[in-house]
Amino acid sequence: MKYYLILPLIFLILYLGKFLILPLLFSFLIFILLKSLSKKITSIHAFGYSLNYYLSFFVVCLGLFLFFYFIGALVDNDISKVIVDANIYQENIQEIISAINKYELNSSLFSTDNFLKDIDLKSILSNTLNFFTNAAGNISLVIIYLIFFLIEEKFFKIKLEKISPNKSTKQILEKINKQIYEYFEIKILTSFFTGILTFLILFALSNDLAILFGIFSFLLNFIPFIGSLISIVLPVIFSIVQSFDFSITILTIVSLIFVQLLIGNFIEPKLMGKSLNLSPIIMIISLGIFGKIWGIAGMFLSVPILVVLLIIFSNLNQTKKIAIFLSEKGNIK
Repeated sequence: MKYYLILPLIFLILYLGKFLILPLLFSFLIFILLKSLSKKITSIHAFGYSLNYYLSFFVVCLGLFLFFYFIGALVDNDISKVIVDANIYQENIQEIISAINKYELNSSLFSTDNFLKDIDLKSILSNTLNFFTNAAGNISLVIIYLIFFLIEEKFFKIKLEKISPNKSTKQILEKINKQIYEYFEIKILTSFFTGILTFLILFALSNDLAILFGIFSFLLNFIPFIGSLISIVLPVIFSIVQSFDFSITILTIVSLIFVQLLIGNFIEPKLMGKSLNLSPIIMIISLGIFGKIWGIAGMFLSVPILVVLLIIFSNLNQTKKIAIFLSEKGNIK
């Protein structure tokens, strides 16, 4: 009976404390990635010199900051241009409404006419710009956590050895570190190529928000199953609103579906191999649960959280049955 009371309490804490917990989790994942990248840079020797760990960590952070600042400036520029020309797009929406009325595509169950009339493109794009601005503001808390992770890292190992002298705890942490890094290394690589190809296709088709949708494709690729669908639907809708050209819309749909199928169904599984031993149905349930608690950020974190839980549960005798349930084919190491 106690377990039935504990579970809702955990979900309540996760929901109410999301403003502190989410930056902490993102900081933890980013720290693992930065730490691994920094160690790789440290191992590089040029002209008989090599950077130490902390300097490498700083170089990686600075490089990422400059990269995202540059991308953010490009997105801001594109969205601002579209906002200025918002009236033209609204006129295109009116043309779409007229075409729908002409061919009598509306029905009593769903009125496309009313739905399109309610679309305020200027407001949508302004909210999108505000979203990126707010996200940039929240990064400050992530940076604070990262600094403390970096400071605490050396002392954490000492504390861990005193709390748990046996090697099993250390092995679990090493597994978590290794598997999360491997997952994100492959996911970032495939997401990057998805974003680049999406941008190039939309740029070639003269889409005014090619950079924004390229970034969306990169980010949405981290959300299992539904992310790829959304990254196709959004550019297609905007393509219709921008040009109202049937041939361009068809080219956009076909090209983006090809990219998603190529990377999502062939390249990524080939690279990922058997490193992600998770049940698809559990991933879908996890996606729904964490999405409900933490929104889009929860969907993004659902798979890494499952990876961590699977590693911990598979290394504890009391929870091995749960690990088997979470795994893809019931095989755990």
